[in-house]
Amino acid sequence: MDTLVRFLVMSLAVYGAANAIAVLKAGYPIRKLLETLEIQAKNKAAKGFWSFWKTLFKCPPCLSFWIGMATSVWVISISRGLVAEWWMAMIVDGFIVCGTSWLIHVIAERLSHGLDL
Repeated sequence: MDTLVRFLVMSLAVYGAANAIAVLKAGYPIRKLLETLEIQAKNKAAKGFWSFWKTLFKCPPCLSFWIGMATSVWVISISRGLVAEWWMAMIVDGFIVCGTSWLIHVIAERLSHGLDL
């Protein structure tokens, strides 16, 4: 498969998954659970632990990095043929889709600014 096609498929799939979890209704149960666990935490360490996960699951670019790394190993990799080791490709792919997700997010925000949705 051509590198550009792999890039488009992986970037759009990861962007969609990250937004489904972090923004859309599909991810609401996960976000609500993490918020509840943070509120119910008894000590500062546990509260900080759940706060970290709650924050991560509300950040599409953050999720894109981790989902991109997993996708690189288990589904499709953009850079596997370009770098020496699989784990290097995993990290590079995570950064590629994180940056791409951020760009798509910023463009979507700019285009929708001022629209009554």
